[in-house]
Amino acid sequence: MEGFFNEKAVKWVEKENLHITLLFLGAIKEEKIEEVRKKLRKIKAKKPLIFMDKVVYHPPSKKNAKLIWARGQSKDLSLLQGKIEDTVREYDLSEEKEFKPHITLGRIRKWELKKMSLLSIPEINEDLSSKFIAESFSLVESKLKKDGPEYNLIEEYKLDD
Repeated sequence: MEGFFNEKAVKWVEKENLHITLLFLGAIKEEKIEEVRKKLRKIKAKKPLIFMDKVVYHPPSKKNAKLIWARGQSKDLSLLQGKIEDTVREYDLSEEKEFKPHITLGRIRKWELKKMSLLSIPEINEDLSSKFIAESFSLVESKLKKDGPEYNLIEEYKLDD
């Protein structure tokens, strides 16, 4: 993928920051975080097998794209996401969206994309054949910084075999 874009057009996500967001809670007051942690500890779910099947733009139109995703699918991951959502629904301050498993690979810099002709923007719809088992899920704090997001692990929750 990196060869398709000049280095100014896409900010690629560092390997250590690759993840699948199961639920974005938004800003939670400090005093409520311990409540969320306790509720998440009670979740029982099996380790999901996740299939990554395509590399795509998001949104899908290459001229309006903001992200490059590795798109995934997993029935068990969707079940886990539903359990998490049900468990912490009262703290969820984000917009309600349909869960679409994905890993953000890169963030497109719009001002650079606008400099490119539509024909010079590469098509992306690459098939993937990658699968893995998630061993755990985590509660993570994200802070947006000038150089990109910074992630801080609050707690990790092991999943059942």
